[in-house]
Amino acid sequence: MKITDIAKLSGVSKATVSRVLNNSPNVKEETREKIMKIIEKNNYYPNAIARNLSKRENNSIGVIIPDISNPFFAKIVDRISIEAEKKGLNVLLCNSGEEFKNQEKFIKTLIEQRIKGIILIATRETYPKSDFLKEYIKEIPVIILDRALKINLPSVLMPNFELAYDATKLFIENGHKEIAIITGPLTERTATDRLEGYKKALLDNKLKVKKENIFYGDFNVESGYRVSKEILKNKEVTGVFVSNNLMTIGLLKAARESGYRIPEDISIFSFEEIEWGEYFGLEISAYKIPYEIMGRKAVEIKYRKIEDRNFNQKIEVDLER
Repeated sequence: MKITDIAKLSGVSKATVSRVLNNSPNVKEETREKIMKIIEKNNYYPNAIARNLSKRENNSIGVIIPDISNPFFAKIVDRISIEAEKKGLNVLLCNSGEEFKNQEKFIKTLIEQRIKGIILIATRETYPKSDFLKEYIKEIPVIILDRALKINLPSVLMPNFELAYDATKLFIENGHKEIAIITGPLTERTATDRLEGYKKALLDNKLKVKKENIFYGDFNVESGYRVSKEILKNKEVTGVFVSNNLMTIGLLKAARESGYRIPEDISIFSFEEIEWGEYFGLEISAYKIPYEIMGRKAVEIKYRKIEDRNFNQKIEVDLER
């Protein structure tokens, strides 16, 4: 059913039906009620996309994430959705699958949808290609969440360098001298900052940065498991700083298979907590990710950016152990 059909059944013009659908006050109440009854009886749903295009507006924001299967991103999206609803905004979720081309395709599609703005958690390969956003931000306000980019945009990030520094320092304060690290992919600023924080803590405490204690992962479980099998061959390593919780799960699997007890045989610090760990008696130090704060701040900044295109606030959200 189309607006034309509703108009014929109601005995009014298409313009009058359109005014009712858009809640215009310039319609008699009797006419409004007549049209609404016909709409309800025929289960008519207006084409929201067409209306948005004609009005050049859309009460939605886009959220682009790199991996919907990663609990970290899923929890952030959950909080963004809750906070966006409080402001009367709908959320259109796009999963790039860590593919740069998908990410760019989604940005173009969201612009075509006339949405109000985009919250972007970029793919791993985006950092060196950050300039690609310059043309798009002329069309739509974009804010960066979690993964830093080179381009100057509003953002909600974590102080990755400082947090990795403090985690490594904690190992040293507890008597550890041979401390390994499992990094994320070094195409990503998040991973490089955590690696540099680890190195600086060692050097500041007069410990050598040993290449053989640096293991390169990709933020996924399998890479954590694979490199942990190598780490556990070195009996001198007594502590491991793991750059995210999925790789920590991989380390736990490798430790169990190798007969390592935690923390008796080896100590672990996970950048992100494993929420169910306490139910299994795991003694792992970790940071608690403030998903609620990150989601709220992202939506707040997005809302301000929509109202003022010159708004450019950058927030670092600290973490607690």
